Amino acid sequence: MVEPQHIVSGVTKGYRFFQFGKRVLDQRGWFRYVRHRSLAFSLMEEAGEPLTHRIDAIAEAFEEILDSTPIPLEPRRGFVKVIKRSVRERGTHGVRFPEYRGRAASTFYERYINWVKAAAETDEGRRLLDDAGFRRSEDRSAIFAIAVSAQFCRLLIEPAPIRSHDKIRLEMANELFRGTSDGERRTGYKILQTAVKSLVAGGGAAAISYLGLHESVADALGLGAIVATLAAANETVNHGIGHVTREMMAVRRQVMNWLEVLPLWLVQFFAWRADPVQFRDLRGIERLSHMVAGLVEGRAGLGNVPIDSEIIQNLRLLKENAQQAKDVDLQIALSNIEGVLLFKPDEFPEAIARLLAVVQDAPTSSHTGSMVPKVPPELSAGGKRQLGFREEESE
Repeated sequence: MVEPQHIVSGVTKGYRFFQFGKRVLDQRGWFRYVRHRSLAFSLMEEAGEPLTHRIDAIAEAFEEILDSTPIPLEPRRGFVKVIKRSVRERGTHGVRFPEYRGRAASTFYERYINWVKAAAETDEGRRLLDDAGFRRSEDRSAIFAIAVSAQFCRLLIEPAPIRSHDKIRLEMANELFRGTSDGERRTGYKILQTAVKSLVAGGGAAAISYLGLHESVADALGLGAIVATLAAANETVNHGIGHVTREMMAVRRQVMNWLEVLPLWLVQFFAWRADPVQFRDLRGIERLSHMVAGLVEGRAGLGNVPIDSEIIQNLRLLKENAQQAKDVDLQIALSNIEGVLLFKPDEFPEAIARLLAVVQDAPTSSHTGSMVPKVPPELSAGGKRQLGFREEESE
């Protein structure tokens, strides 16, 4: 006769075994999902678009490269270490993925970025990025790796589509973002997203400057490796910048002057959801940066700017000047600003970051004299003045 305690013991062991097996399946599912989606979303031209079969297939092919690419800074020798890594990849995780628990959390992003970057630098990796239409640049592999890490960060702070995976997601988020609230994590991702979009579009310097304004947030989320890689990528890309003519520099000075007074024009379409601390003491680009930070962090909102407003009129004058100076990069950046202000004000932070990336080296004054930017009538004692780089050169 079977004793009752034996029955209870057997049921308990069976239940524990079932729970262990279920957790392993959930972990394997989550790691497959987060690795694949991070790659796929990074390969897409526009975030938020439906995932296509073509991009899905390219991401799967890239995963095969990752499976054969060693993870940097993770030991590859020693019997015990090899066994542990094999158990993770073939058992509990189901795929190759950087260790993130305990002390490994402090170097996770560094290892993750360098791992993806190494895979992107292979012949097959470069071909897949070409097939996906990922923007070519001097250090494309690093830019792609940063984009993948940003998408991973997003997936980590959003609820998982499968409920049983959400517990695994939360555990991983708590390991990597230790000591931060959900709100701080969401804010940190928005900041990172804005910088990465600017970098992918070619605005490396603007991305660095933008993250520099939020260094404390980046450090709190353990994103220091992303900032460092951004800086390295930006330094490499800047070596390939073409010659800027005297006419182009003159127009870029005008744009810088215009950006310094832009906050005075924007204020009528701008609404703070909380009282901006020390906002009134800020001037010029610093004031504009504070407004952009408010939009990114959800502390402020920007409404659509009417087509007949002074802001749009000034923009179109600057675009004409850029066209005369044959400054294609500036024309594109100004056109993006115009479209965003008219139709998609939520995308203003990304657009302004790209514009700043183009004009950042243009001084606001020079030996040739600088244009006085057009300011709101109630703030100007003098009359209105048209913007034109030829007029500037003649002063």
